[in-house]
Amino acid sequence: MEPTSKLQDLEVNKKYKVLGRNTKEINTKYGKTYILKVVDENEIEFKLFSTKYLTTYIDKESPTGPFEFTVKVSTSSKKCPVIDNYNPNDFIPF
Repeated sequence: MEPTSKLQDLEVNKKYKVLGRNTKEINTKYGKTYILKVVDENEIEFKLFSTKYLTTYIDKESPTGPFEFTVKVSTSSKKCPVIDNYNPNDFIPF
């Protein structure tokens, strides 16, 4: 399970399930992130660096179990993760 460098590698309109994360945050030139343990719809497991949106969700909501997100395309044509019923301060521009 090698880390995936970008969310951009994931498929649009597919659901992914986060099974867990490392407990220590990682500081990068883009800000704080986590390495997430993720499975796709076919139960293929891989590691993914969290995006700002996913990091914000983890920090604010403190999920204790798995959670799902869907990859969507924003109005600026960037891929973004979307968690049902979660949009802090209109974070995603759709």
